[in-house]
Amino acid sequence: MENKGLKNLVKKIPGFGSGIGGKSLIASIAYLFLFIIFLALISPSAPTILALENIGPSNKSNISLKGMTNENRPVFLFSGNREIQKVRADSEGKFYFVLNNLTDGNYTYIVKVCNSDKQKHCKSKNILVEIDQVPPKKPIIALPKELPEIEGEIVTITGKTEGESKIKAEINDEEVGEYKTDKDGNFKIETGLVLGVNTISVKAIDGAGNESEVYTSQLKYNPSKQKTKVSRVIDGDTIDLENGERIRFSGINTPETGECYYQEARDTLKKMLLNRYVYLEKDRSDRGNYGRLLRYVYLEGTNVNSFMVMEGYAKVYDKYKDDTKRYGELKIAENIAIERGLGVWGCVDLKEGCLYVGSKNSEKYHTPACKYAKKIKEENLVCYESEEDVVGLEFSGC
Repeated sequence: MENKGLKNLVKKIPGFGSGIGGKSLIASIAYLFLFIIFLALISPSAPTILALENIGPSNKSNISLKGMTNENRPVFLFSGNREIQKVRADSEGKFYFVLNNLTDGNYTYIVKVCNSDKQKHCKSKNILVEIDQVPPKKPIIALPKELPEIEGEIVTITGKTEGESKIKAEINDEEVGEYKTDKDGNFKIETGLVLGVNTISVKAIDGAGNESEVYTSQLKYNPSKQKTKVSRVIDGDTIDLENGERIRFSGINTPETGECYYQEARDTLKKMLLNRYVYLEKDRSDRGNYGRLLRYVYLEGTNVNSFMVMEGYAKVYDKYKDDTKRYGELKIAENIAIERGLGVWGCVDLKEGCLYVGSKNSEKYHTPACKYAKKIKEENLVCYESEEDVVGLEFSGC
């Protein structure tokens, strides 16, 4: 009677009511599969996520271990077999442990996250904490034996300290960059120098953040060619700099106002140099009679003093040849201009044969060599060949 009731009950289950063997077998497999899924859902399992934030070497005594897992799961920290801390992940699955009073050395921990406080169905990971509180060796540096002649060029400073460290370098308390040592501790610093005294400070920083003692050395730098910017062109051989200094081109002389080729020389120099950066080279004397700096001027490697002479815009100042270190170079350039009849060498001296000169716009007269005579424009120049020619005019005094 009981067996008959059980059979009737089974027939009421979908898939078994037909009594056909094949269909009953298929239904049995389907229900078995559903039963397995049901057991999986109700059975506890290990957390699916455990991610730990990487920790590099540190010089701190107190650090945090951070990680991520499933939300609200208990997380345990072990040192060896000893549980030392327990936390619970927050609603986002984040957790962290705080380790205090660590000293120099390596520490291995086990982080374990579980489904319950009973520590069943857990997932674990090992993590190494390296504490390094020993500073690297004080670096030493070797200064270059030869310094560049042109301001702004790069110099290389070599040094040595602890391997695999960072190098922080400063010149006159201004940082020039960070560099890395090789595994043997060798490093190179590539930098420019400032004019005058350069106080170079170097320290090493290891991977844990420990800093070495600072190594300091001094280097004097006074290059023969210094970089500056031209702010104004006065004439063919005189310029002003952005720092307020006035430069007189050393060893050369261009026409004065009113003289042949004055305007061409001035215009050419203005087109070349105005608002451009140039390099200045000191001559044997630092300043001339009027306090102007005596310099050779270089633009992109070209000696502008020689250029002005070679193209006929200027003559060599023979009066000061003993004080002109590039006198020979300038004379070669001048001979080329003379042979080609360029610029001033093709000018006709309108004052030649004149006892006095004057201007159409003035009642004064001057000697041809007078500074006032040099300012008279060619189209206004009047040549007086005798004393009778200047009767009734006023003599300027030179």
